[in-house]
Amino acid sequence: MSEFDKMTVLELRKVAKDMNVKLGAGISKQGIVDKLNAVAALAKPAAEDVQEAAQPVRHASIITDDEFEENDIPSSGYTPRPVRPVTPRPAPANGGASSLSSISAKAPAFTMEGSRAWHNPRAYNNNYQRLAPNNTWNQPRSTVSQDPRSTVAVGAPVRTPNAPQQPARPSYQRFGPEKDTPAYTRPDYTQPQQPRSDFGTYRADYAAPQQPQQPASQREMSPNEILMTGECGDCEGILEVLPDGFGFLRTGSLLAGKNDVYVGNVQVKRYGLRTGDHLAGKTHPQRDMDKNNALLYITEVNGQEPEEKTARPLFDELTAIYPKRKLNLSARYKEDVFLRTMDLMCPVALGQRALVSVQNGVNINDVLVKLSVAVSAAAPKAKVMTLLVDERPEEVTEMKERLRGEAYAATFELSAEMTVKTAEMVLEMAMRQAEQKKDVILLVNSLTRLCKACNIAAPQTARLLPNGLVAGGLTRARKFFAAARNLREGGSLTIIALQEVNGKNPLDDLMAAEMENTCNMHAKLLPGMGRMQPAVDVAACQNKRLDLLLTPDEIKAADIVRLSLNGKPVDECCRMLEDMVATSSDHDTLVQQILMMK
Repeated sequence: MSEFDKMTVLELRKVAKDMNVKLGAGISKQGIVDKLNAVAALAKPAAEDVQEAAQPVRHASIITDDEFEENDIPSSGYTPRPVRPVTPRPAPANGGASSLSSISAKAPAFTMEGSRAWHNPRAYNNNYQRLAPNNTWNQPRSTVSQDPRSTVAVGAPVRTPNAPQQPARPSYQRFGPEKDTPAYTRPDYTQPQQPRSDFGTYRADYAAPQQPQQPASQREMSPNEILMTGECGDCEGILEVLPDGFGFLRTGSLLAGKNDVYVGNVQVKRYGLRTGDHLAGKTHPQRDMDKNNALLYITEVNGQEPEEKTARPLFDELTAIYPKRKLNLSARYKEDVFLRTMDLMCPVALGQRALVSVQNGVNINDVLVKLSVAVSAAAPKAKVMTLLVDERPEEVTEMKERLRGEAYAATFELSAEMTVKTAEMVLEMAMRQAEQKKDVILLVNSLTRLCKACNIAAPQTARLLPNGLVAGGLTRARKFFAAARNLREGGSLTIIALQEVNGKNPLDDLMAAEMENTCNMHAKLLPGMGRMQPAVDVAACQNKRLDLLLTPDEIKAADIVRLSLNGKPVDECCRMLEDMVATSSDHDTLVQQILMMK
């Protein structure tokens, strides 16, 4: 039984494929075995061939030239070593053919020199020409040692003592003109020596050759180069950081404009900038494809030098407490009955959320001017800001001339979204100042118009409540008004908001009721009579924690006034308050007179 009989059909087909035996599709196993046995019998070598293959030739013989010619002898008198005849190896004992028996007597001689030239004729030619430039390939090779045991390197020509020494050249060469080859492949190239110290390392004072600088017109200039050219400009404005990380410096107004300056997200992250920061700096020259100038570097952030990675607290993380520092509005205006009544019945303090309701017949702009002047005089170190919402352009111009501090306006031609955005930008500015432990006083005219703008800017998918109010429409207005607070860590944000109440529009009354629940000081103003313009409705005035703002005597005097004026007509109340204030020279005298009335 042969080895093929023990295999499976799958193994037999694999063997047949290796032996290049074609098999039919329906052939049986025995048929496959028979074909493989037949092919194996034909391919089996003879016994003597197998024995000869088992003994491989392990030696190589070199056939050299039999003798030198006369022309091969150099003129210097060099006598070549006699050539040792090469004795061929005996034939194998088993009668097999020798490895050299197949070489014909007429075959060309095989030399080591010829072997090297055949495998790498280019390199060998270069070396040969370099060492023996006078020789050519057509000349006889008599100077080459034919003895393998000779001390002369095989294939190396022999040089005479008087032969001139040729300079060494690289063994690698390139085709083509010399100018197109790299410098390191040229014959005259020498590798530059780097200066080294005594310890074998590179010296620190070694100056590497500098590459020539491109002209400034072909590369991006550095900030110092831009400053030297004088092409940069000055910029100043309020920063608005967008959700993508970068921002714009609003220079003309708080809304987007063509003169805005682009601020990259790298600068925003580097200095920790936020919306509402007041920045000043230098601008990069505007390029052809740029829509806005770019901020080159910052010189001031909120009036201070910029500091990298400053740890500024977040406004929402600061602690809110009740107001404790009262503002004496009538300190410089002792003859104003309205301000003296405010100081006694509904005082205003730093960090208070004050809501002043103004009825029809009262000039709301005059009340705003009075409060602005009195507040700036009572707190000279505080920053006073005024927000005019949905005003006429001519009234904005007049109010800016009469008001104290900074005034920002959103005129009636703006959309509701733009009006709300302006109010939020002003609030962000005030919050950034409060984070630096500063006192900020913000006056708003009017909160009713701001509530209407927030109601209109609410999503259209919101549910509509009775009287035209949208569900969640006052969220942004409530957030704006709720930002006023006194901070335990230092600083405060005071908001004195005026709202219009006429009793004819149910939506206005609903908005006023919503805002009254969030304030901690509420004053109601009525059309005044005589010297009291406007008049203060004493019965409707309220203030949270009067014990923190008024002395015990002032609290008793305020209670006496409320009891004495309770249930009386407004005209009579105004005349009584006017008489009380007119007979006293200052606030303390007024309190003592009221206490004596009891």
